[in-house]
Amino acid sequence: MKSSRSGREAFGHSEYLLPENFRSLHRKDIPVTYRLHDDLLRYYRKGTRPVTHPSKIINVSMSVFLYQIIKLDAVKNTISLSGSFEMYWQDEFLQWEPDTYEGATEIFLGNYKLINAWNILSIKASTDIWIPEFSLYYSVNFNDAVKLQSNNDVRVNFTGHVRYWIPFSTESLCSMDVKFFPFDIQRCTLLLGSWAHSNDSIKYSLYSKNLSLIDFYDNQEWQLDLKESHITSDGFLYDYLDPPLFWEMIVIDLVVSRQRFYYVFNLVIPSAMITFVAVVGFHTPSSSGKNRHEAN
Repeated sequence: MKSSRSGREAFGHSEYLLPENFRSLHRKDIPVTYRLHDDLLRYYRKGTRPVTHPSKIINVSMSVFLYQIIKLDAVKNTISLSGSFEMYWQDEFLQWEPDTYEGATEIFLGNYKLINAWNILSIKASTDIWIPEFSLYYSVNFNDAVKLQSNNDVRVNFTGHVRYWIPFSTESLCSMDVKFFPFDIQRCTLLLGSWAHSNDSIKYSLYSKNLSLIDFYDNQEWQLDLKESHITSDGFLYDYLDPPLFWEMIVIDLVVSRQRFYYVFNLVIPSAMITFVAVVGFHTPSSSGKNRHEAN
């Protein structure tokens, strides 16, 4: 028993924090972070939009970070890339008075066990709070990549404003035209939004209207056109519905040009030289017949 106690303390946990010992503690003796977690999530329902009135619209603002264009596949008509989204919204069910919790103004909700103050051990993860439904519409692998969610912590402040970071690596459809290879320029459009929620329940907007390339890694085959590539907030009106509904979405337009030096040096120049030699040789008159006539 003694070794068990010392082992727990070696990892920074005393018996005071073990779940079985919470039964003998008064609520005021429980660490404030545990109490805050418990009070926020005890009656929380992640399947319900976190608004006090059902007609209220949730505004979700986003920033988009592009890390790398992995590859373009002309046969499959796809583009593979990686990046991340940073999403911000207000959850009206995750609000508290800082003075009640010793001045705590923000909290991280992560994928770990939470000790309930009333002797119940429960698991609360970032997916146990409401997360905006957000999908890549033209993903190639719908089973794997259609849902953009992560197990990262969500950051919540006392006013209910939530910050959520989603890394992604995906493959999307992209119609390619290689008629002018290797001098071709490709334009790929990625559409992201909600399948179920129109803008009368969730409205997506851009926190930053620029595509962030702070951590961007260049591709050896393709070069991103910074002037032509952009990100916008747009949508579609479904006027056949009654009443007509407008679906908000984020549109990412990527324009890339092929890195030409490799193909010009290893393909175009050698091919041009071979063609030139062949044409010159074809039009050069043969002297073998004249030599035979002079010999006779």
